[in-house]
Amino acid sequence: HDYLREWADKHRGYADIIVSMEQRSMDYASQSDGPPEPMCRWCKAREPTWKCEDCFGFPEGCQDCFSKAHNTLPFHNVLSWTGTHYEPSFLHKAGVVIHLGHGGTPCPTPHPPKDPPTASDQSSNPSFESERISFKVGLGKAFTRKHIDEERNSYLVVVDCNGLHQVAVDWCRCSPAVNRRYDIQLLQSGLYPSTPKSPRTAFTFRLLDSFLLMNRECKVPAMSYFSLLQRQTLSIAPQEVPARYVELQRCSRQWRFMKALIDNGHVAIGRKLGQGALATACPACPHPGINMADDWKDDPDWFKHAATLCVDGNFKADHLRMKKEENDVPLADGARYMTESSAYKVHLAASEPSSRREVSTCNAHRAVTQANQGRGLHKDVNGIAAVACARHGFFVPGTGVDIHLGERFCTIDWAIYMGSLWFLGLLHLLWLYDIWCIYNAKLKQRFSDSSTISFPPGLTIAGGIGQFHVHGHKGDCYARYSPLFILGAGWVDGEILETLWSMLNEISRSTRAMTTSHRKEVLDDHMDDSNWKKLIRIALSLASKWRKAVQEFVESQDVLADLSEVAGSERVQEWTAQLDQAYKDRADDVKSMDILTVHFPEVPSQAQIEEELTKNSPRASAVKGMTSAEWLSEGLNIGVQQYDVPILGVTQMAKSIYRLRVIELVKVSEGNDQVESAHKAREGRRALANRLKIWFAEAPIFVGSLVKLNLEEESPELRNEAPEHVVLPLPSAFGAAACEAHQLSKLMEQEAELRKGQMNDHLNEMKIGIARKALGWSRDVRAARGSVHQQTRARAKVHRMEEELRHHTRVYRSAREASISMGLLDEKYEELLEAHLNAKAVDLNPATRGIRNAHLPWIWRMHTEKQDTPEWMLTFARIQWMREKCRFDRWQEELLIVQEEMKRVKRYFDFQASDWETRSNTKDLPGGHVALANRKRGMWHALSRLADETFK
Repeated sequence: HDYLREWADKHRGYADIIVSMEQRSMDYASQSDGPPEPMCRWCKAREPTWKCEDCFGFPEGCQDCFSKAHNTLPFHNVLSWTGTHYEPSFLHKAGVVIHLGHGGTPCPTPHPPKDPPTASDQSSNPSFESERISFKVGLGKAFTRKHIDEERNSYLVVVDCNGLHQVAVDWCRCSPAVNRRYDIQLLQSGLYPSTPKSPRTAFTFRLLDSFLLMNRECKVPAMSYFSLLQRQTLSIAPQEVPARYVELQRCSRQWRFMKALIDNGHVAIGRKLGQGALATACPACPHPGINMADDWKDDPDWFKHAATLCVDGNFKADHLRMKKEENDVPLADGARYMTESSAYKVHLAASEPSSRREVSTCNAHRAVTQANQGRGLHKDVNGIAAVACARHGFFVPGTGVDIHLGERFCTIDWAIYMGSLWFLGLLHLLWLYDIWCIYNAKLKQRFSDSSTISFPPGLTIAGGIGQFHVHGHKGDCYARYSPLFILGAGWVDGEILETLWSMLNEISRSTRAMTTSHRKEVLDDHMDDSNWKKLIRIALSLASKWRKAVQEFVESQDVLADLSEVAGSERVQEWTAQLDQAYKDRADDVKSMDILTVHFPEVPSQAQIEEELTKNSPRASAVKGMTSAEWLSEGLNIGVQQYDVPILGVTQMAKSIYRLRVIELVKVSEGNDQVESAHKAREGRRALANRLKIWFAEAPIFVGSLVKLNLEEESPELRNEAPEHVVLPLPSAFGAAACEAHQLSKLMEQEAELRKGQMNDHLNEMKIGIARKALGWSRDVRAARGSVHQQTRARAKVHRMEEELRHHTRVYRSAREASISMGLLDEKYEELLEAHLNAKAVDLNPATRGIRNAHLPWIWRMHTEKQDTPEWMLTFARIQWMREKCRFDRWQEELLIVQEEMKRVKRYFDFQASDWETRSNTKDLPGGHVALANRKRGMWHALSRLADETFK
């Protein structure tokens, strides 16, 4: 904002400078006796009549000097002086001619003798009446329809990044005949011809590169990009600029294909364009013979050498049916990411009879229910499906398939088949698919019955569901298919394709009406651009994953150690054996993972909780003959009663016991005219006051003179019948210094021990309360959706659970503060935050999102359970331990996998550098191809060095 305020004071001066450039510059004014006149910046002898907008400093000069200065800059936007102002014009009007074939000099071969005018000459140079309106009205930058000027130079429309230009071209006329080909001459000068024969339009190489980059990065379609060029060319009449949109579409498509050939080394070598020949592969995924160690099959940690892949469909990238299919011309069918069309059509035809029997055995997922549903006769493609590596987000070459109806299994079968071929040689593949629970039911049968697809021999297939989509399945699917519980998966969510689809969705509108092959090539190009951007950042990505894995592994290790200590060695051994057996059995029966799923018990009633609290905090039956410990315990119980006393529930329907603060009860009675509320407040106060009187009578025996000071301070409160505000004369109320001064250290130590027991009791009750709350939400509230009555009752239950939880929270915090005042707080009793009471952190419901990343709060890692802990609570503890063990195992696997991926990336870059070096040494390879191979080798070496330095 300070910069903007500073600019606001100067913007008028800035504008004046900009406006002053409308006139001719006086930087090279004449030095004669008369008034100074502007002069040419080069010869300084003639007045300037031309000005360049693209040269630095906007130089002005006479026509001769200006044309000489722009002989090698023929595509600059220039202005001509009219006598009063500058107006846009073309350089060919200043005498600039592009000479082709001789390094910018005119061709030594003269033009053939000029024949008498013929009908063809008449068509090459139409009459004035047929010219554009801008030409007729005399605009300086008007495009003529003539093809040849008076000097027999050809007019050529050149499309560059700064607009369209009409230039005069002098073609080379030398022998042999190949030199006379106009397209070759243009290519040798950095211009791409719109047609091979007699081109009238050409595109600069940088224009084609710029458009493709704008299309990839900013998703700018060809129509919008060409509209920009038209406005840059002639802002007052862009419609007068020749329409070259069709030519831009055609030439950019050709350029895209040729660049892919060149970048992947398929021009000189002449290799067959098979699956992925023109694609960018993931350098971190395992590829036998490229980036894997020779002895990788002997590694006991087999999961380090497995590929994790996800497959998904996208219904945004649809396509309108072509009117004339014979006009479709494929260029790179199957060589990049979209699969080879003919083989795919054969597979669909062979699978058609069986593809209609897809039935959902889980929830009503749209991928299944709409599998055979069309999207209109005007469309031949409703979307695409593709495979990506789940760990790095690279599209897998050859796996992109068109979805002609819905997301039928035969469509996904082909994508998985092509993905398996790409990773041919591996022993383990983990597939993640949104509906794997349904899709996998007959997967092996479909592959074995098919005549077009099959799994490679020796390949082990495992499957799961992405971490986001698994919560939309039935409860059993979470433990069976979540990546968190799949051995060897590492830390992966399986939802990477959702982020990749968003990028492709931005161009779906522009590809919808393209030809079939052109659409596939554009999708291929954007997939490849996505892969390339990930490839050049792969080292940084893996380094970030490594840092996160180290941090999460240490944290998970600590949490698991705490939970194991609480559970005990015998239980840990038993649970470990059960989990290992479940891992082992999962390959044949995913139901073995059901040990990680809880079967929700009945929520304990209010009477059961009341009875449990009474056991935990027993009241003294007699006061006479109290020991100090009994007196302290009674005081602690009275302190609890000051917060909470038992009274009958407000509604007769509830028929249960509420626990309300006396203070809150008094506030309710003061703002309520009902006699019942006021009566309950009086009864609560009376019961507390009676108990206080009996307890205070014994206080002098234990705390001596300190209690007298306290009684004197509290007597007004007692007289005003406000027992809930009385400060109890316990050692914690006076502090460590006062207790030591009055020889009450032993009593203070006894209170500290009792406070520990009090905190243990209420921590245990808090854990039960949180678990009950989580189960209540899972079983009652979510199950009551659609019924207002059931929702109200279910939420009332949860509300009562929250009241109980708040009660135990207040008591724990009070006991902790008392221990702090005595200076005897055990450090294991940490501060209790609201986040520690969040039921989501311990939610066992599979539909709850985000629980994979949630570690248990510290209260769950303290041993506070009693011998009479309910059986369902032990089941709860077992499942939480097993899930934390799975989380620990996944992070441990992640550390090993990322470390191996770092090695593979380095090997992959070195392999590519070596491959290009081999190409550069190919015998009889043309010099340009040698230079290209050396440049590519240097690029891969640079990536290797960057990765090596990053991984350090």
